[in-house]
Amino acid sequence: DDKAVVPALTWLTPERCSGRGGKSSVRFSAARALEKLVGSRGEAAAGSANALAAVRELAHALLTDEHEEVRSAAADALGEVVRLQMPTECPREIPGEIDALARALRGDKEQEVRVAAARAFGKIGVKTAPPTYRLLASANLQGALQNDKDIHVRVEAACALGEIGDSQPHGDSQPQRAVSHFQPANLALRQASQNGSFLVR
Repeated sequence: DDKAVVPALTWLTPERCSGRGGKSSVRFSAARALEKLVGSRGEAAAGSANALAAVRELAHALLTDEHEEVRSAAADALGEVVRLQMPTECPREIPGEIDALARALRGDKEQEVRVAAARAFGKIGVKTAPPTYRLLASANLQGALQNDKDIHVRVEAACALGEIGDSQPHGDSQPQRAVSHFQPANLALRQASQNGSFLVR
């Protein structure tokens, strides 16, 4: 039931769960619950008011929660929920949830959160996604693969880029143009194959 999403939304922010001591464990569980509740309903949840609210609250938690385990859970949940919420047409502006994941991937101080953000971009860049979403996911993952100092983040970015680069953007009728979209990603992966760490390779 879509109404089941509401309690999880209520518990996701420190202010709203203050009656429960504002515990990070409550917010962590709320983020995981949103991922399961929206994910279990699949396409039936897409576009619903509560599912869209889940996207907003998860993006907010990803950028503002002081506990890395909550931010990490929010990133994972956001990747799954956004995957279900993506429009069939390309947006004119970068969606706020994509911007939140990009900011987390570039700037969160905790490796665990950056790994989760990379994993989320891997979900968002699936072959059925609009080309804009796939390109945004690919670009952010390339940046992480080339610039992040943590090996775990680079490994996750490489794995996600490999999945994204294997399939043609949905709805693109020109295969050659579709391939050119992902040439930078292929270059990043070739460069990563020469990385000093066998895990990245």
